[in-house]
Amino acid sequence: MLYLDDVPPKASINEAIEIAKMYGSTKRSFQFVNGVLNNVYRRYVMKE
Repeated sequence: MLYLDDVPPKASINEAIEIAKMYGSTKRSFQFVNGVLNNVYRRYVMKE
């Protein structure tokens, strides 16, 4: 998301969410991943 310009940030976030749904330790792990990555997106990607 921060270093690959050819991959849309939202696609990276969605892929990470899907991985968290499959391998997360709880049923809500994906919500944590979504929150963290959305904050990174807003703080560092939207700023550019």
